[in-house]
Amino acid sequence: MEEVACGGGSFEDLFPFNHPDVVRAVFECKTPVVSAVGHEIDFTLVDLAAGVRAPTPSAAAEIVVPDRCELENQLRSYEKTLMNSVTDRITRERELLEVFRLRLQPKKFEQLINEEFQRLDDLFGRLNHLMNGYIERQRMSLGLLRASLAASDPKKPLERGYCIVRKNDSVVRSAADLFRDDRVEIILKDGECGAVIEDVNHGKNI
Repeated sequence: MEEVACGGGSFEDLFPFNHPDVVRAVFECKTPVVSAVGHEIDFTLVDLAAGVRAPTPSAAAEIVVPDRCELENQLRSYEKTLMNSVTDRITRERELLEVFRLRLQPKKFEQLINEEFQRLDDLFGRLNHLMNGYIERQRMSLGLLRASLAASDPKKPLERGYCIVRKNDSVVRSAADLFRDDRVEIILKDGECGAVIEDVNHGKNI
């Protein structure tokens, strides 16, 4: 699934998302596209061409990236359902064979029934082996997904002393986006604060 996003801006900033080439590219994209252009009140032609429209880029990220806890719960549910289904089926077969064994006394029938018991035991062993292998592969995939999510977490650098600066609900990516007396939000690992830009130095002291 792909995401088309823009943190907001003026009508001119969002106008490229109304361009026919951009709208056509989104419409013809083989991968499902989530549109998160501008704020919730903004609307562009890309929103109509995309498969899903999200109100904000962060909401789009929640749609594109599956919830880790939900995947883990789903995996555990599948595991439990599969185990219960296999166990119930084998229990019913055992009970049916036991009824036949009690009704049929001749040795040859008893031998056939014992063979069926052995066949069921072998079948249960193979099913259990296959099921454990499937569950282990799913757990490995989930572990890789968990590691990928942790690596792409935008708030991870905040734990190392970095911060995120936002202006008008958009992330500031360059000093060129800031001017004297601009009001900004500074996002830290454990909270936020407001600030006013007193001076902008375009790399002179870096």
